[in-house]
Amino acid sequence: MALLTTFSCEEKFFAMENIYCSFDDASVAGVIAFYPITDVTELYSFYQKEVNPILKQAIYRGTAGTFDETKNLFKIFSPISYLSTVAANNIPPIFLAAGKKDRIVDAYQSEELHKDLQERGITSIYIELPWANHGFDIVINGPGGQLVFQYMHQFLQWIVNTKRFQVLLGRLNNLALSRFW
Repeated sequence: MALLTTFSCEEKFFAMENIYCSFDDASVAGVIAFYPITDVTELYSFYQKEVNPILKQAIYRGTAGTFDETKNLFKIFSPISYLSTVAANNIPPIFLAAGKKDRIVDAYQSEELHKDLQERGITSIYIELPWANHGFDIVINGPGGQLVFQYMHQFLQWIVNTKRFQVLLGRLNNLALSRFW
C-alpha cells in the first residue's frame, strides 16, 4: 500500500473515491516495502503457474471478479503502472526487500520495480535474499531479519540525514535572502 499510495498520488487510484491528493501534500521522504505486490497482473500470472487454489481465490475475492472482468482494477492497483517520467520527479527513495524462494509474491516483482526505478533515475535499493521465503523478517534475530534490518536502518539514517540537510539548506537560503533584501 505504501508504494501504491506514493506512486499514484495524483492518479486514478485516489480519483476513484473522489479524493484529491497532491505530491505537495504528501511529503514522503522514503518508502520501505518488503516482498511487495507491484503488478497485480503479474501476480495473477504467477498464481496461475503455482496451481494454488487459495491464492487464486484471494485475488478473485479481492477484485470481485475474474481477470477478464476486472482488468482495469488490476492496473489501478498495480504501483508499477504509475511509473512515468513525470511521476519520477515526485517519487522518493525506495527500499525493497524480497526472498527469492517466495511462493506468495514472486521476487521478480521487486526486481522489475527496482530496474524501472533505476532507469528513471529514482533512488532505489533492492535486497534479495536467495534462501528466503515470504515473511523472512518475522524472526528478527534470524539471518534474513538481521540482514535486512541492518540495511533498512542505514537507509532510514540516510533518508533522515538527507531530509535534515534539505531543511537546513532551505533555512540558509531563506536567511541569505532576508539579509540581502
